[in-house]
Amino acid sequence: MNAPRDIESRLQWMLDHPPGEPGMCARESWQALGGDQNPPNPPAWGTPNANAVYDNIVASGRYWTGGDIPRGAFIAWKYGQNGHAALGYGDGKIVTTDPTNDPGGTGVEPLSYPERWGASSSKRVYTDQYNGVRFAIGEPASVSHGPVYLSKLVYGQKDSDSVKRLQLHLNGHPLQGGHTLEISGNYLDGTDGEVRLCQSQHGFGNDPAEASSVGPKQAAHLFTGCACEVTDDLGTPEPPVVEPPPVTGGETVTFPLNIQYHFSGKPGGTFTFSGSKKKLDVASFVPKKDGLTLGMLYANVDGEGEFRTSLVREDPVDETAFQTHYAKGGDNYLLTHIWFESGEAGRGLHYQFESMDGTTHTVTTRYAKFVTIPWEVTIAMTAAVATVSAARTGAKRLASWLGVQPH
Repeated sequence: MNAPRDIESRLQWMLDHPPGEPGMCARESWQALGGDQNPPNPPAWGTPNANAVYDNIVASGRYWTGGDIPRGAFIAWKYGQNGHAALGYGDGKIVTTDPTNDPGGTGVEPLSYPERWGASSSKRVYTDQYNGVRFAIGEPASVSHGPVYLSKLVYGQKDSDSVKRLQLHLNGHPLQGGHTLEISGNYLDGTDGEVRLCQSQHGFGNDPAEASSVGPKQAAHLFTGCACEVTDDLGTPEPPVVEPPPVTGGETVTFPLNIQYHFSGKPGGTFTFSGSKKKLDVASFVPKKDGLTLGMLYANVDGEGEFRTSLVREDPVDETAFQTHYAKGGDNYLLTHIWFESGEAGRGLHYQFESMDGTTHTVTTRYAKFVTIPWEVTIAMTAAVATVSAARTGAKRLASWLGVQPH
């Protein structure tokens, strides 16, 4: 598959290829990224307008809202019936359709330009990802590489350039179950969750919620290969590296007709989550064939507050189903999440947990089960049921005409 266009090529493509008619902003911006290629990259989202694009970007979890918009970023505004989409030009400007005095054309305008149509910065997001495909964008002008002081990379620190650089590098660092941070300079719950997720997945410790910090080894891991200069001004020794616990393997059985059954097993100990998305500590299930997949999650959860469970496809990450739960203090919350899904051969499936209000939850007994029936088997079974149903209906009609009661 072709790669998305680089920053300068996508901006120039949009300026050189006006859509020819007003109101084609979402399609024009997507095509500039590489959607005009064969096959398109990034692939189409099937959205009718920019409002739907905005909703999909927010649902993907990878987006930013405030600050300077980088050059080449994909921008969406939600307003009115259709919304608006454009590309970031940098320096507070955008490449947009329908510029001043050129309906149906493209041009460079101020970032505030769509406000003349009713758009608002409060309903504006930008991203470096479209339909699961990442593409390069420039760095926000407000964030540049520079000195990073470890004494500033602690929970509760506010308005810090060191924290901004940490947030920028965390956004560029893939984490299973991670999410995008706003480049705010404030080390609060969101940054705390990503730092601890990085620790647990790479063996840099296991800080408690609302008490995390970045040590020399984790900083070297995050800032390697850039122009940032990390200064260890902590004055205290770093705790030893703690290896993350192994993931439980589970068991998969393949029956005739390639029907698969998977049981994750019941991990020992406890599983905790707080804030950001966290994968259940069992191995993913990978179907051998495309087909109809039934997934089931069972868990005993302690802790008060709102949390969410999701079924996730992998490579790329796609949250296909979620369920919100409301646990009460002092209770043991028993959940069973059952979901039918279209399983894809070779694409892993797993469940994840996420606290919606930052509270910490502890999971004791937990496991997942999956069954995949290949599409060819599903279709054959459906056809057989339809044939029997049609035959029974015909028999009933004939019996009614003859005036007898069918058995």
